[in-house]
Amino acid sequence: MAIIRLENNKQIKIALKYPAAKPQTPRNGGGVEFLYTLQNGDAMFLPAMAHEEIQSLRPAAGEPFLLSKTIGEGGAAVWAVERIPEVPTPKPVAAARSIAGSNTVAPPPSLTTRESIRIFNQLVATIQAAQAAEEFAKSIGREVRFDAADIRSMAISGFIEQSRRAA
Repeated sequence: MAIIRLENNKQIKIALKYPAAKPQTPRNGGGVEFLYTLQNGDAMFLPAMAHEEIQSLRPAAGEPFLLSKTIGEGGAAVWAVERIPEVPTPKPVAAARSIAGSNTVAPPPSLTTRESIRIFNQLVATIQAAQAAEEFAKSIGREVRFDAADIRSMAISGFIEQSRRAA
């Protein structure tokens, strides 16, 4: 079990093992801290302000969310939590039968690894964003069309950013 300490002006993705925290009296005195056990077994000791933010979010056990700590005016820590929006995972469509008369076509490979699911979700999100942008552009009288190369480039950029944030 590692003790996770959040650096100033950083954001991390965490998931709680238990939605409740254990109040702790710090060794160095001061106010009460709250011990959170994370899904992976690590722990975080957080001040009351961070605890209040997490409790206002009401995350379920195992639900990932973003926690950040910034330094505000006068050097005071400002804690923020943000729910990570769920991207619906489309179900692979059953493969169509071949026009040539073959009775079966191999089904698409299943998404069995976290990495393949992450790549798939990024690509689907990019396709949906491109479609929404095209529809918006049309609604204001500007025709915009994204081709496969555009979507591929946007998905790669999004995946790189997603990987960078995860690290």
